Amino acid sequence: MKKSIIALLLGTILLLSFGVWFFTCTLWAPVPMIEKNIQRNIPLGTNLEDVLTYINKEKYNLVGHNEHVGLLHYQDGSVGWWPLNDPLGSMETGTQAEQIGVKSIQASLGVYGVVLETEVIVFMAFDENDRLIFLAVDKISAL
Repeated sequence: MKKSIIALLLGTILLLSFGVWFFTCTLWAPVPMIEKNIQRNIPLGTNLEDVLTYINKEKYNLVGHNEHVGLLHYQDGSVGWWPLNDPLGSMETGTQAEQIGVKSIQASLGVYGVVLETEVIVFMAFDENDRLIFLAVDKISAL
C-alpha cells in the first residue's frame, strides 16, 4: 500500500513536471506564454544586433529584416508587414492600421502539427535608435 502511494505521488510529480515543461518550452504553448518567454531573453529596449544574435543562437528562421519599415498594427489587434502597395494597410484586412517603429524583423520560431501544420511567428519593431519597442507572436495554420 505504501509503495503504491509513493508510486502515485512520483507519477503525479513527473506528469506535472512534463506539463510545465511542455507549455513553457514548446511551440504548443499559448501565445502570451511564448511572448513572455521571448521577452525574458530579449526585453523591450534590447538592441537590434543583440536581437539578431538571439535569433541566430536559438536557430529561428529569420523570415524578414526590414531596415526601412516598421510593422503594421491593425485595429483588430493583428500585426503584419507593411504592404508596399497599400500605404494605410487597409487593403489586406479591410481595417486601418498604425505603423509601429521604423525597422522590423519577422522570424519563424518553428512549425508543429502533422495533419494541420501551425507555424509560430514573432514580429518585432524597432525605433530610430535600433531599440526593440514591440514584440508580438502569432500562430498561422495552413489548410
